[in-house]
Amino acid sequence: MLLSTHSADLTILCKVVDNFGDIGFVYRLAKNLVQLNPQREIRIAVDNLAAFNKIESRVDPSLAEQVLEVACADSLQAQDCAGKAGNEGKPKTAGRLKIFDATNAAVCAREWTKKPARVILECFQCGRPDWLEELLFDGVTAGGDCPQAQEARALIINIDYLTAEDYAEDFHKLKSGTRSPLVRKVNFMPGFTAKTGGLILDAAAETASKPKNAPATENGFIAKTAGPQILMFSYPKDFAPIIRAILRWNKAAQVNLAQGAGKESFLAANENCLQDQKAGGIFVRELPFLSQEEWDKNLYAQDILFVRGEDSLSRACLSGKPFVWQAYLQDDNYQLVKVCALLERMRPHFDAGDFCAVENFWHLYNGAPGCQDPSAMEAACYEFLSRYDNLRPGFAAFSQSLFELGNFSQKLDEFVAEWAN
Repeated sequence: MLLSTHSADLTILCKVVDNFGDIGFVYRLAKNLVQLNPQREIRIAVDNLAAFNKIESRVDPSLAEQVLEVACADSLQAQDCAGKAGNEGKPKTAGRLKIFDATNAAVCAREWTKKPARVILECFQCGRPDWLEELLFDGVTAGGDCPQAQEARALIINIDYLTAEDYAEDFHKLKSGTRSPLVRKVNFMPGFTAKTGGLILDAAAETASKPKNAPATENGFIAKTAGPQILMFSYPKDFAPIIRAILRWNKAAQVNLAQGAGKESFLAANENCLQDQKAGGIFVRELPFLSQEEWDKNLYAQDILFVRGEDSLSRACLSGKPFVWQAYLQDDNYQLVKVCALLERMRPHFDAGDFCAVENFWHLYNGAPGCQDPSAMEAACYEFLSRYDNLRPGFAAFSQSLFELGNFSQKLDEFVAEWAN
């Protein structure tokens, strides 16, 4: 039997590279997994606890080892936690996450020596810390008299970046090698098709997908206004054409500006517009750093979303709201390949004319030829915004198609169980 001991235990590795996207995905996944299977022990080794603290204030960056309680999720995807311990009126606990500072080799080596890692989720090709590499492969050679007769030490599951490109289907569940046949490795791909693992469907996403009677803007994190609410979470760029287009579309619009690399360039562009008597500026509310739960509520409560990165992209896709994605800038404009791939997954859900407006603006927003022309950018953004009512059904249908694929966490949980048995 493969991985017959500690088969329910998971080790999740995270290296924080791009602000909060990496740890955001890892934390969301870990919470979802423990809610689905409260008996499972999950240990997270992350190299930047300060970043973790920004999205979960209970994480203490000064501690090498700590425990986080995870509340039960009011979700069809999660197991019923009604009978779990907890006081009335307080969230009941589904389980606990053990958090470790991956840079503290002594503490981590002691923990994983005491209880070896059996299933390891290596997120976003982050690699394995030296202390774990030694524990996995110390004394194990690539050969051996009969490795097939020996029980595997561990299974490494490489969870790759979210992409709509075709290779996600080719790589999903594809096996790869390690330095020993006793340490197995396989790829597990999030994605947008039935031949991938799909997206993480947590309680917040499920709730957001259901029809609501109350206005979307009645929320504790954004002020209720007469105009539409726009979330702006971006990398740095020239936002002047975007601001002018928003003002042309609806002068009562409010931009809720997220913390991050693009905040200062947006504020600078808006200040310049304020000094321009013809254009004027837009009303901006700067959001504080929010916990992951608060961020989700904030995102789902708004009307139009400008997002970047992976974790916020996945939430925007599930929101059913019109959104614009800014992909991370890459050499030779490879980000446009990723943008085009996602657009192709979305295309069947839209009227051709409406989709052309989405496609044109997304291309320019992500650096396609013509993006340096402010008038072209403004026109494309205005066309996108002016079709808001027409676009809503298409984005909602795209969201529904993703829910129909099932929960990434549940598929991963089932995959681990298959290997363990």
